[in-house]
Amino acid sequence: MLQEEMEAREMTQVALAEAMVRSPRLVNEIVRGRRNITADTALALDGALELPATFWLGLQNQYDLSEAMTRRERRAAG
Repeated sequence: MLQEEMEAREMTQVALAEAMVRSPRLVNEIVRGRRNITADTALALDGALELPATFWLGLQNQYDLSEAMTRRERRAAG
């Protein structure tokens, strides 16, 4: 979702990182699914993209739940 939002705004990862006052590496890791969106990161995204922090935290929660369900299904099948 973050990558899609950046593309819609024609924004690079570096530009977003600067707007968030965070490192480009952090943005890259979030886009690649290697780092979670924390409350602090959600607030930084809110400030940079003007989408509520609760939106970003909700996406993270949905992703976490989906991953947990997948792990549970694999354990049940294995």
